[in-house]
Amino acid sequence: MMMIGLACLIGDDQAVAHPYHICVGQMAWNSESKVWEVSLRLHPQDLERAMKQWRLASVKQPLSDSQLVELQKGCSAEDPEFEKTIPEFLQGEFYFLALPKDSRLTDAKERIETQDAKTPVSRMKWVGKETEKGWLWLHFEVTPPKLDPENPELWIVNKILIDVVDKQENSLVVRWSPTEKVSYQFKKGEMARHMAGVASRMPVN
Repeated sequence: MMMIGLACLIGDDQAVAHPYHICVGQMAWNSESKVWEVSLRLHPQDLERAMKQWRLASVKQPLSDSQLVELQKGCSAEDPEFEKTIPEFLQGEFYFLALPKDSRLTDAKERIETQDAKTPVSRMKWVGKETEKGWLWLHFEVTPPKLDPENPELWIVNKILIDVVDKQENSLVVRWSPTEKVSYQFKKGEMARHMAGVASRMPVN
């Protein structure tokens, strides 16, 4: 698994005031195992805040103090339950969609918002985490959905922190090989990008 720099810098009244609102990451295609190897680097406090909001959004309010404490277990990278919680969080924040030919951004946004069960999506496998000089590294693998004549185009969704932080922008470098790469930008209203030319590398079944 590669190690690539992803700086996620956000802030609010309760957090450290970071000067930027941007995330940078990279993923590489493993042609042997047919998975994307992804590494992201971010500030652990930013991730914890995003995960707490994600957990709170999944239950009815209000909560008692004890219920709140229980619900937020696993949201901190230092929590023993973190590695059980983070895969589910990432599955809903960073994934691939297989869409019909000539799909547009509005089509991808509709699939994201409705969570259409008929839309083929990727599977995520958690690999592990590391800390380095105050930063948190997340390593995982993503198996893309199978492309078929009905859904031959691959789209990538990168929502990490975008739903939590105003003016958040994510930048992702995609490497097909050591010498071939392409960059994608993600922000509010543009959380999905079409990966052109994928059919020649991932044949339609």
